[in-house]
Amino acid sequence: MKRILFFTGIFLTSLGLFYFFVSSPYRYIFESDTSIRSGKVAKALSVLEEGHKMYPKNIEISFALAKSYLLSGEIDEANKLIAVNKLSKILIKNPNYQNFLVSLAESNYNNGNKKYAKLYILDYLKNHDENEITKRLVKHYITSGHIIPEKSLELWEKAFFGASKLRQTEMKESIKALLLPKYFRLVSELKSENKINEALKVLKKAKLLGKNAEVYYQEALLLSELGDIDSAQRDFEEALHIDPENYNYKITFANVLREAAEKEKDRASREEIIEKVKLILAGSQDDPRKTSILKRIIALNAKYKISNELLEIAPVGEFLYPSLMFRVQSLTEVPVKNYRIEFFDEYENGIDIYQSDFVEADVTQAVEVTCRNPVKNTGEIMAKLFLNDEFVKEYTAKY
Repeated sequence: MKRILFFTGIFLTSLGLFYFFVSSPYRYIFESDTSIRSGKVAKALSVLEEGHKMYPKNIEISFALAKSYLLSGEIDEANKLIAVNKLSKILIKNPNYQNFLVSLAESNYNNGNKKYAKLYILDYLKNHDENEITKRLVKHYITSGHIIPEKSLELWEKAFFGASKLRQTEMKESIKALLLPKYFRLVSELKSENKINEALKVLKKAKLLGKNAEVYYQEALLLSELGDIDSAQRDFEEALHIDPENYNYKITFANVLREAAEKEKDRASREEIIEKVKLILAGSQDDPRKTSILKRIIALNAKYKISNELLEIAPVGEFLYPSLMFRVQSLTEVPVKNYRIEFFDEYENGIDIYQSDFVEADVTQAVEVTCRNPVKNTGEIMAKLFLNDEFVKEYTAKY
């Protein structure tokens, strides 16, 4: 008898629980979850809409329905449900709801509804736990930065910090790719406003992301503007160490050194800088920028100033004779002791060599040397000038 009563009690209790479950809002949530796990989102949506009609004020059903709307792409319906049921006011501290809110914000943003997207992200940022260090938080910061561009730098810096703490290399690299263009744009703006020191602070932050050639290059440009050539040189060298084939880095570096050489009064120091420029450009492709730099440093380091230069071919009777005229001045303490002119035809065959000591009269007037052998009335002629037995310059003329 006691056993009958016991099993009867269990049966009645189970029956009561069954009817409670069937008639409670949890039945809709359980059934919709099962459908979603089976990939039947439409069925889950139908179940939850029925449940919401039965229990319009039930927060769990409203939240589950909003998530189903998002899954099915019905973004506007999800927005309405959140607004009508005031879900954010009740659930905003719930991590699951926060995940949903960020996903809904991203969907709104992608659909062009930036107003709702920004509203949800601001709500999330206002209520999330900043002390949390998780991949979830890092991803939310990345998404938030895209939706609120004016806060993107701050948010992506937080994301990078979180990824670093979590030792998530791939996440760090993806965030780095977002941050660097922001930093470079900000540096450019500050530079245009002549706020060089502030721009350098931005690049200091950029260095925390890891070694990057462009960061060192940009810092070198700023330091060169401040006149700190030694520090700029170290940054240029570091940039080229990371990206050794970057031709633009080499040209800019050479130009900065060339400008420094032009300002340098000490000849030995100037020659040292010039040799470094030559070394930087050695082996690089030939183009007008490289040619211009090399010409200027050669002129800068010249031992002689040559003026009144002219190579011409003059007729003398029935014959043509090349003639080179020039005026020379020593730019160093070493005087000009002698000069030599070598004449060549268009095939670089030697025609004549004239050599003479440099006398006092040659300092105050132009020297003119005429080739002693005539040339044919075709092609071109060349002349090479040597001073103190060193080659100085080559001239060409057509006839």
